[in-house]
Amino acid sequence: MAAAQNLLDRFGSKILLVGHSLGGAAVLAAADDLGFEHVAGIATIAAPSDVPHALERIDGDIAAIKAQGQGEVTIGGRPFSLSRDFIERTEEANLLSEVERLRAPILIMHSPTDAIVGIEHASKLFGAAKHPKSFVSLDGADHLLLKEDDAQFAAAMIASWADRYLPERDDTLAPEDGVIVRTGHGKFGTEVHTSSHRFVADEPTSYGGDNTGPTPYDLLLAALGTCTAMTMKMYADRKGMAFEGTTIHVTHERNHEEDLGHEMEEDGMEVQALHRAIEIHGDLSDEERVKLIAIADKCPVHKTLEGHLHIHTE
Repeated sequence: MAAAQNLLDRFGSKILLVGHSLGGAAVLAAADDLGFEHVAGIATIAAPSDVPHALERIDGDIAAIKAQGQGEVTIGGRPFSLSRDFIERTEEANLLSEVERLRAPILIMHSPTDAIVGIEHASKLFGAAKHPKSFVSLDGADHLLLKEDDAQFAAAMIASWADRYLPERDDTLAPEDGVIVRTGHGKFGTEVHTSSHRFVADEPTSYGGDNTGPTPYDLLLAALGTCTAMTMKMYADRKGMAFEGTTIHVTHERNHEEDLGHEMEEDGMEVQALHRAIEIHGDLSDEERVKLIAIADKCPVHKTLEGHLHIHTE
């Protein structure tokens, strides 16, 4: 409820509720309290239909937690701390009756091989829910989605499904030209808005970010690589060459980990060199290949990076 309210306060529109395992039960129970006018949709992953029964699958001394007020348990091989209040509210929950009252689109995802919460729980939840409702089988996945492919599949399916129900995006930041960036996605995550697109740039988890998007250096290298490819293709098409495309690998020589460790006020932080490896595909003569490589150096971004570039700050 607190997490949902934070999102509502920030974005002021309907939100998507997503919950895994007991978290799935939590979002199903929270939707009614939040009010369906605030809920665009609900997605659950491996959620139990019988919440009190789910306590039996927890490895820990439930009676001791109720007596002492707090205690450690293990769920699916991972440690968690549970409170007496959580245990008592879980024992009193009637989740199927909560689901029957739901008036929001619902997506139920479950693995038929889930050894912690059986697939029959998904069947009961699906039967109790009203339309529009959908089910996606996470075939071969374990309860915690520990395999990266399983987690990515679940995330992609939820994102695609939710796009049908989430409110239209707020494009008030979309500039007529250039880009606008805005902080607000974790430690480093930053929104990037163009006139027709928006995405998030971030840093890898190894550098303290959340890895939710490409890094600033990734974007810089991508600008050179994509502009090079477009320029080569435009020239080849105009000359009628048997050009079948190009694969370009762009890197830089600076140590990014060291860059992040520098103080922002220090001088000498500019990228010293970019390395571009170009592979040309197609039945082309040596002369045509030489010409295409020469044309690569004439792409607009290349000229900008090698020119006398000044950045003016207001």
